[in-house]
Amino acid sequence: MNIWKSTLLGAVACVGLSLGAQAAVVYAVSDTSVNNCAPHGLWTNGDVGGGSCSNYFSIDGTFTFYNDAADSSNWFATLTGTAVNPQNKVATIDLTFTGFEDGWPHYKKESGAPYDPNTMDFFTAVDGSIDIDGTAYDIDNYVNNYAFQFGLGANAKSATEYGASAWIQSCGNAVATGQCMSSHHWDLNLTFTPVPEPNSLMLLGLGLVGLMGIRRRYSNS
Repeated sequence: MNIWKSTLLGAVACVGLSLGAQAAVVYAVSDTSVNNCAPHGLWTNGDVGGGSCSNYFSIDGTFTFYNDAADSSNWFATLTGTAVNPQNKVATIDLTFTGFEDGWPHYKKESGAPYDPNTMDFFTAVDGSIDIDGTAYDIDNYVNNYAFQFGLGANAKSATEYGASAWIQSCGNAVATGQCMSSHHWDLNLTFTPVPEPNSLMLLGLGLVGLMGIRRRYSNS
């Protein structure tokens, strides 16, 4: 094997080791591609006044999947971010998902892809809040035994997007510390884009810098 290929493979191997040891996988969260009134990731089902379109919130956030535990029952994820509706009302989202399952009998399809156990996973419990213009809504439940589904085609508004969907409810499983939603449920329809892990990029960069140094040395010899 020549020196160029050996060095490059070494850099890639370092990246692989870093990825294997990481504690979390991070995704940038954006709206579903389906446009109802406006691109949206959060729908509040009539709980925000101002007409039906006021319930569509465009989201910008982060989904972090913590999956390095030896026992998958300890896996969890967080969704944080903000969402804004056409009237510039701001929703601040802070949710934690637990109860990881790699299969779930109550898959919600709508216009998403059919259930595929090879590409879709679930979190069966949720806890947290969504604050809209200073009113904090408790979020602690799903609708009809559904769950937070995520993976390729799991965005229930698109069969081709990598993302997630859930019908979330409030004040169902705990003593309320905030406002309960008046409507039956709210929707999350999210698109995920992987965010490179910084240490992996640094290792790859160091490997490529080393490769360039070797190239210069051999060019000058």
